[in-house]
Amino acid sequence: LFVFMDVGWARDVAVGDRVDVIGEVKEYFDLTEIDGTAASGITITPVGTGAPLAPEPLVSTDLSEAWEGVLVTVADAWITVPDLGFGEMQLGDAAGTFVVDDHMHGWAGFPGDALEAFDSVTGVVGHNFGAYKIEPRTAADLDTAGPVRIFEVQQEVFTPNDLIELEPAVVTGLGSNGLFVQRGAGWYSGLFVYLGNNWRTTWGEVLPGDTVAVSGLYTEFDGLSELHVPNAGVDGAFAVVGTEALPSPWITTPTDIAAYGEQLESVLVEVQDVTVASSDLGFGEWSVTDGTSTLVVDDFLHTSVLLSSRPPGREVRRIRGPLNHTFGAFKIEPRSEADAMPALDLTASPVAATPYHLQQSDVVEGTTVTLTGVATGLGRYGLFLQAGTGGERSGIWVFLGDGWQSTWTVARNDIVVVTGLYDEYFGVSEVDVTTSPSGSVTSFVPAGPVPPVHVRAGTLAGPAAEPWEGVVVEVRDVHVTSVAASSFQVGDDVGPDDGRVSSFLSTWSGFPPAVDDTFTSIAGPLHYTSVYQVAPRDDADLVP
Repeated sequence: LFVFMDVGWARDVAVGDRVDVIGEVKEYFDLTEIDGTAASGITITPVGTGAPLAPEPLVSTDLSEAWEGVLVTVADAWITVPDLGFGEMQLGDAAGTFVVDDHMHGWAGFPGDALEAFDSVTGVVGHNFGAYKIEPRTAADLDTAGPVRIFEVQQEVFTPNDLIELEPAVVTGLGSNGLFVQRGAGWYSGLFVYLGNNWRTTWGEVLPGDTVAVSGLYTEFDGLSELHVPNAGVDGAFAVVGTEALPSPWITTPTDIAAYGEQLESVLVEVQDVTVASSDLGFGEWSVTDGTSTLVVDDFLHTSVLLSSRPPGREVRRIRGPLNHTFGAFKIEPRSEADAMPALDLTASPVAATPYHLQQSDVVEGTTVTLTGVATGLGRYGLFLQAGTGGERSGIWVFLGDGWQSTWTVARNDIVVVTGLYDEYFGVSEVDVTTSPSGSVTSFVPAGPVPPVHVRAGTLAGPAAEPWEGVVVEVRDVHVTSVAASSFQVGDDVGPDDGRVSSFLSTWSGFPPAVDDTFTSIAGPLHYTSVYQVAPRDDADLVP
């Protein structure tokens, strides 16, 4: 039986309590209930604690008035319609279909996915809008089939020190004592995995975008939910099992994080168009504000260079990273320069920008921009320029036209200042110097070689490669899988064999390689011509 209470009632009874209830029985849209509002004069008196009630096992077609208000469970169910609106979803079992409602628990699993399975779905049978529905009470009432899901851990289905084998998840950020992983996006989709100091010595190299399989002890540390691998001893495990594209960041605000930080804990988030609130909070931290709430920016994963100067009031285009929790506060953790971007003066001409801004569409096509960076690769029609401290979105192609060397003198590793029009040319972000009335290239003393960024061969295909466009990257321990007229394809032992190597900048003296030939490493800027391809600059970029 349902007892209807005033909004904001004291909730001074708990699941499992035995209570005496005195009140008026009513029918409300075919739901039998006791009116528990203050005006009704109801009394609810706790009289002790009873034994937990076992749910009644039913199938979907049993849901009817006879079970209204009763705790029931349906076994072996799966999602048939993931979103019916109003927080409801439709599930099926061998007998038929039924609806799960969010009256008592707002479930946050499998966002948008049909055919996901549950070992059982438990809850009280409710009735609204002409239908009987199961109303789970907590995340524990939705017992998913297969490995443990991140959202189950974050919604406290488990108790501390439970040994958990987690679903495979993608690495979104690397720290000194562990890493952030995520499956899906949005509320309850992220988790911190604690591996201990110097964890690479034990577990080997891990890269953002790696898919990992983890088992460890569920722990709450200073308010942060963690999977603790070292404390699990011989039962703890960690392995890279593949590679995939990173999830898109959850766009939010400091105000929303102040209200819903717990739900977004360890999730890759992004705040946009904020201003610096405090330039130095100590311990490498500072803060931004949206005018209502402030959000701390921490340096656990990266120390910003572009925003090293951040007087209060400075405009910030975006801050992106996993949402951490330390010392009683939620903090965003940028992972690279691309994650902490100052705002641009878009009224200036030319606009003083960086590849980070252009690769994230902070400037509209056709805008005249000026960039400063290092020339990392020289080709027949232009050069690759890389800026900042490197990392994702730090590189871009500069189009100079055929025969450009007769106009401008640039050597590899020179610092250059380029002015031209930003555009997108058949999927390639570029600065076109030839079509800008103020187009120019100025070269300065060499800066020294830009070190390549290690990426997986499987990352170089599809959307996972886009953040590395124009960046000097390196694949390691690869083998040749196929050879074409001016390129060849390689794979490693982690993900798909989708890494491509082209002669866009230089033809390797050993070309063509044979299938199954191996390379210790292959490096070069990542170029796009219908597919992403590593473009070695000379023989030294290909190490057998």
